[in-house]
Amino acid sequence: MARNEKPVRKDKEAAELIRRLRTDRGLSPESLSNSIREKAIGAGIPASKVSVSGDTIRLIERTYREPGPRVKFAIAFYFDLRPGHIWKRDRVFEEIAA
Repeated sequence: MARNEKPVRKDKEAAELIRRLRTDRGLSPESLSNSIREKAIGAGIPASKVSVSGDTIRLIERTYREPGPRVKFAIAFYFDLRPGHIWKRDRVFEEIAA
């Protein structure tokens, strides 16, 4: 790992939960991406703030990679959850803040 690189965080449980939530709604990664954008626009949120590509969703599900805060919030927003309900690392921060 290069000196300035951050370690890649992984969360298999979160990736499996996202896949289950997505497939329970009959969505492909691309249609989830479009649905996130549509819900944001309907809520008056600029789509640029919550856009997530289908490739990013696939990457999360396939490699268990933990995304950055913007993507976490976008995915959680679509499913009417908080990031801490999906990613265990955020759950710890929410418990500390409470």
